[in-house]
Amino acid sequence: MNRSTRILLAALLILASVDVSAQRWRLMRYEADIYLAGVAFHGDIGLANKPLANMINGFRPSVGITPRYFLRRNMAISLDLGYIIYGGKDEEGSSHARVYSFNSHAFQH
Repeated sequence: MNRSTRILLAALLILASVDVSAQRWRLMRYEADIYLAGVAFHGDIGLANKPLANMINGFRPSVGITPRYFLRRNMAISLDLGYIIYGGKDEEGSSHARVYSFNSHAFQH
């Protein structure tokens, strides 16, 4: 093998190795995020005359997961699946002399 053939072969191997390492994202196409959050309800039911206390009164937990599949290096398909609870509770004599309370469960996608 002469010198020019060796140089050409070495250049091709170097370029091929750069191309191979550039495709590493294909080996790990799946990803998932898990989250824990809170939901605050603001409405008629609750401590409507006390805004800060109303926010704390209507605070409930939320939990979810976001799976993701990469089609290309910078393009992915993802789906957000979450379970939330929201609610509120009146105090004696707070709003229109009523004592209402509620908790609602929801699944969001």
